[in-house]
Amino acid sequence: MTTGKILLRRGLIVPPHAPGKGKKQELHRADVRIAGGIIQEISEELTETGEETVIEANGLWITPGLIDI
Repeated sequence: MTTGKILLRRGLIVPPHAPGKGKKQELHRADVRIAGGIIQEISEELTETGEETVIEANGLWITPGLIDI
């Protein structure tokens, strides 16, 4: 696990789905801020802090929580 800070920019978020809950969630573009291997924030447009590695994820899928399913 990384202890660094990462900002994923403009990725396509695939929201986690809880089986049996019947709640459909749509795919959407957003930024994801990660620190110490933990998602800190997901938003449509996050401001760079200058302390993190920025990865342009445009055209890539981001699947937060997928490993926890």
